[in-house]
Amino acid sequence: MSLPTSSTALRIIETAEKIFITSGFSRVSMDELARELGMSKKTLYAHFDSKDALLKAVLERRVTRVNAELEFVIASKRTFTEKLHDIFDLLRKRLGEVSPVFVDDLRRSAPECFAIIEKARGEMIPRQFGKLFAEGVASGDLRPDLDLPLLQRVLVTLVQTIVRPETMAELQCGPNVLMSRILNLFFVGILSEQGRRSISQVP
Repeated sequence: MSLPTSSTALRIIETAEKIFITSGFSRVSMDELARELGMSKKTLYAHFDSKDALLKAVLERRVTRVNAELEFVIASKRTFTEKLHDIFDLLRKRLGEVSPVFVDDLRRSAPECFAIIEKARGEMIPRQFGKLFAEGVASGDLRPDLDLPLLQRVLVTLVQTIVRPETMAELQCGPNVLMSRILNLFFVGILSEQGRRSISQVP
């Protein structure tokens, strides 16, 4: 992903992100964004030629940030179960920032933009969780009989199939709750007895 690097463009993305994920984007005009930013609409359009282009930049920034945060957690010196706990907390926090209005906007007004999230998850889960799975088997916290490449594909399929705007609308469930439930169910099946004991002791 190639995000804009100028300070003005980044300020636009940051402001739009705060507004979009809390209030949705379909009802927010570029005029309103320009006023919120204290700049002319001409300046805003000089950096982003449409609201869709700005929305894509917002989504790309979020997935890039989450990927970097996951990488930081997994590269830390903490134990496997502590890292697992930290990842759950991180995803609950980041997904909890996203309002149902924003999710519904994606479903109704910009389903093509959701492809950015799907692509990022399809790359991020095998790369980041693949490292974590290997570490868990080595530490004895995951079952030793696991087929790790298959495990990665199963997790990708679960997340891509379930954590979608239309599914969230149907289940009346936010992305943070859905992701948390999926990961809890998923890891219950692959933790070893040692892993279950260890994770129950993580504060």
